[in-house]
Amino acid sequence: KSQRPFTKDELFLLLYVDDGALIFTNRSDAVLGSKIAFTQMKRMGLNMHVGIGDKKSKTEAMFFPTRENIQNWIKDYNKVTLPSTIMPIIDPDAPKKKNLPLKKMKTIINRCYDKSMCTKDIKDDFGFISFTREFTYLGSVISYDLDDFSDISLRIKKANQAMGALKFFWDSEHVDISAKVKIYLAIPINLLLWGCQTWALTKVLTKKLEVFHMRCLRRILKIRWDDVREQRIRNSHVRKKFLNIETIENIISKRRLIFIGKIIRMK
Repeated sequence: KSQRPFTKDELFLLLYVDDGALIFTNRSDAVLGSKIAFTQMKRMGLNMHVGIGDKKSKTEAMFFPTRENIQNWIKDYNKVTLPSTIMPIIDPDAPKKKNLPLKKMKTIINRCYDKSMCTKDIKDDFGFISFTREFTYLGSVISYDLDDFSDISLRIKKANQAMGALKFFWDSEHVDISAKVKIYLAIPINLLLWGCQTWALTKVLTKKLEVFHMRCLRRILKIRWDDVREQRIRNSHVRKKFLNIETIENIISKRRLIFIGKIIRMK
């Protein structure tokens, strides 16, 4: 709320190596803050990569809409798309069964986000800063709707790549199961659960992670899907064969408790 600009030292404290994030409560503050940040970083000998002319901006901004913003977008979409005599495509106050599927609703909200006045480029003498729906910061994907779907999808992709790179290790008959468990927890699981302490998990996302976890275990143990169906092999049996490894939900819970413990000890 102070009217004075950042000093060089104050701005430097906000940076993490060459990454930084600034939070503003409204668009006018974001425009002013961007100009101050550009000027102060230039004084520090740092380059803030903004867009100039046809050159795209590497520095990106993100607008986090409130629930009221999203409901207004939906109402405006209904007014433009359908006559008033027809039942709206999306009714924010209606029961879930009357609404569109979540995927299609997400597409419509994304379109409204892109067209909103709040997401127009920030322009000033220094150039322009464009808005984005999501960006990667310190390895985690942050979305404008604060949904962790994109981040979890990326984590699954990274862990899947690690599983593929370790193919010959999993297939080796000279490596015992305990060594495979340790490597699995050290590489694929750590890649999968990077930043899981702050995830807002839903049943859908938890199931998505659990499905990937079980698929990896079956791959390492060489259990085919046909064997699972024919012999009715349960997930609990697969985990037991893999030295009683825990479910993803339990692993995440333990990591969250450890993280909370560290935060408490910092005080």
